[in-house]
Amino acid sequence: MQLDEETTSLNEVVVVGYGTQQKKDLTGAVSVVKAADIQKRQATTVAEAMQGLATGVNIRGGGQPGSEANILIRGLKNLSGTNPLYVIDGLISTANRDFNPNDIESIQILKDASAAAIYGSRAANGVIIITTKKGKEGPMRIDFSGKSSLQTIPTYNLAGTDEFARLNNMAYDNAGVSRQKLDLTTNTDWQKEAFRTGSVNDYNLTFSGGSKDGSYLVSANYFGNKGTVISTKFDRYSLRVNTSGTKGIFRIGENIAISNSRSDEMSGNPIIDVVRLLPTIPVYNKANPGGYGYGDEAKARTFGTNPVAIADLEDRTNENLRIRGNLFQNYSFCLI
Repeated sequence: MQLDEETTSLNEVVVVGYGTQQKKDLTGAVSVVKAADIQKRQATTVAEAMQGLATGVNIRGGGQPGSEANILIRGLKNLSGTNPLYVIDGLISTANRDFNPNDIESIQILKDASAAAIYGSRAANGVIIITTKKGKEGPMRIDFSGKSSLQTIPTYNLAGTDEFARLNNMAYDNAGVSRQKLDLTTNTDWQKEAFRTGSVNDYNLTFSGGSKDGSYLVSANYFGNKGTVISTKFDRYSLRVNTSGTKGIFRIGENIAISNSRSDEMSGNPIIDVVRLLPTIPVYNKANPGGYGYGDEAKARTFGTNPVAIADLEDRTNENLRIRGNLFQNYSFCLI
């Protein structure tokens, strides 16, 4: 068996913060993540999309719709609670849930001390350099991508009213205590009440083109994630405009991104409550203040809280409108 030499990756051009270099000339630790691999996934954030694609980079997603993923480069963080530094098109920024991963052209991750030499202490936990897509010379090109998927949450095989009543009565009898007055007419499946089938929809439309004197790219995106827990959802609308033009020694352009996101966040802890609640407790009970069912000492002793009531009464939303980008102007001088 003979191994063939592979030189393609060594000829790859890598962005390293202070310009571009051939990968074979690098002495620092740099990981390159292909944009094509990221765009195959349906992820809220860039960090989520990079899971498993770069060595030495540990990423843990939040799980909830619109939650931020935690990213850890090469083991323990040097500065507690600090995420890597993001540099997008040369601008120090963030690539959180407001950023559209479909706009990415390339990603480079600087993982060692050489990053700190460029960006200072902010780069103590690594640097993620993102270059967004630009228009290319040629006629207008229109690209559309759409991805949809369904999500489910694992469920437990929990006892119904008959089985619970038998076990509960046995426990009270063995303890020599009077039985509870269980409501045997109710058989609530709390997992069915708290969980649902979620969905993810990701639609992206791009117009791009250019000539030898300039280029343009305009992209619009909608990303929606209906969570598997009731009253959880994330929606994001984003628009990006990247243009540049050249006239003589002058070159001007801009990279502008506008996004509006809204997150309906999970209230309470329904993942635990569906296990702690009892099937003999109804979801709604007009006899109780507020009209919701809950445990009581005589009929149903439990530490669980009604997830339907929490979702209805504690509706937490987080909405962000973000505008970021840069304008640039270059002069090219010819020295004799």
